[in-house]
Amino acid sequence: MTVVTFLACGGVSKFRFSGLRNSIFLYCKAFRFCVSDLSKVIRLSTVDGYSWDDTPFNLFIQNQASDCVRSLKSISQICLKDSQIDNKPFLKTLGSFGGLIIWYKQQRSRIPSESKWYHQVPRHETWFLIDYSRLSIALQTNTSIQPKIGCQSRNWMEARIY
Repeated sequence: MTVVTFLACGGVSKFRFSGLRNSIFLYCKAFRFCVSDLSKVIRLSTVDGYSWDDTPFNLFIQNQASDCVRSLKSISQICLKDSQIDNKPFLKTLGSFGGLIIWYKQQRSRIPSESKWYHQVPRHETWFLIDYSRLSIALQTNTSIQPKIGCQSRNWMEARIY
């Protein structure tokens, strides 16, 4: 993400020297870079990717994808909220991101279901359906039932994008 930071700093200096019109092109360049970086990370998470069955590597590329999505959201919020920036070039660039989402939907079936690419989320069980020993311990200690960790959120990227 250091490249994104570099591009953002370049955008600020370019904005200062050449005005608003040229700054949108730098934002579009940063956006396209993030989209290409995200597509590389998605490709690495599939069965054809490098070390796709390695848990630490999957966690690493999941963090990279989260950073890319966060950067894409920040850039798009800047470009769409600023009324002085001409949004037409950015809206054309935004179309490439829509293509990436469609491609990701196709590639998601190639990511193994036990992969750490998917976020691990806690799943809380209902008090009526758990076994007696866990229920009695929770009641005697005045604590809650511990959630089960390891349930995977298969739509974590879509949730972060939208």
